[in-house]
Amino acid sequence: METPISQQTARSMDGSWPHVTVAGLVLDPDHSKTIIIYRGENVRSAKNRWAILTGLLEHGESVDDALVREAEEELGLHGCTVLPGYDGFYENQSDGFHWVLVVRPVVHPSCFEGVRNMEPDKHDKIETIGLRALWTQIQYGQKTFDRHADTFLTEYLPRFFK
Repeated sequence: METPISQQTARSMDGSWPHVTVAGLVLDPDHSKTIIIYRGENVRSAKNRWAILTGLLEHGESVDDALVREAEEELGLHGCTVLPGYDGFYENQSDGFHWVLVVRPVVHPSCFEGVRNMEPDKHDKIETIGLRALWTQIQYGQKTFDRHADTFLTEYLPRFFK
């Protein structure tokens, strides 16, 4: 069981504290596909870039619970579980914010059945893509990701190709 991060750490959006954020690489049951999200103009940071599932950690919430909640809130996916053993931890100061991110893979049980863009005001589109295709697009600069997603994906995706 994880210890929730304190309210004091995640309490404000005024720049006085780092923002504790969760990010999840949403995978299908075979771990062969994922969902990526294009962040539009109406987001706080990483505008006009591809991203993986992200959201703020709420007071009293574990990282795993936050990832499951974000999958429901942003993508309409229910029944997700977090895959242990592939954590990423990143810190980023950009766009006037200080982000502390915990990144983990999230598995959806039914090949993304029911996936939909639940936040069209923030996300211009969502896309289902094979992990190998995603890897190729990252390597050739065909998709521009926010910094933490790019770092995590570059480190994480090769684990599936061994």
